Amino acid sequence: MNISHIGLTGGEPLLYPELLDYIFDYKFDRKITISIKTNGFWGKDIEKAEKVISKYKQKLSYISLSYDEFHKEFINVQSLKNIIITAKNYNIPTDVVACCLKSTMSPGDILNELGESAYLTKFCYQPVISTGS
Repeated sequence: MNISHIGLTGGEPLLYPELLDYIFDYKFDRKITISIKTNGFWGKDIEKAEKVISKYKQKLSYISLSYDEFHKEFINVQSLKNIIITAKNYNIPTDVVACCLKSTMSPGDILNELGESAYLTKFCYQPVISTGS
């Protein structure tokens, strides 16, 4: 079995830059691509997004961004826009994934917040229901 792709998820993988550097710089004995699932906190300005994406561009094959009612409280949507635009400039595909409750933020709300950058990324949403007490 030959592994050719590694997916980094979290929590938030970009909170561990030393570990990311280790993985991205590791001398695999074959071609490896790497994807990241992130909330995008690190894209708060375009220069920061550029710095991160350009650093990993050789092996970075995909960026998946989480954004929904939960993430909105902590992450400014401009961070996602900066990442989407910068990734597009490096030909690195992105998606935005949202979990939406029927009674709260809708997929259309998120697309409206993404504005023009919504045309540069895939968008996926998962309808969810509240559970627990």
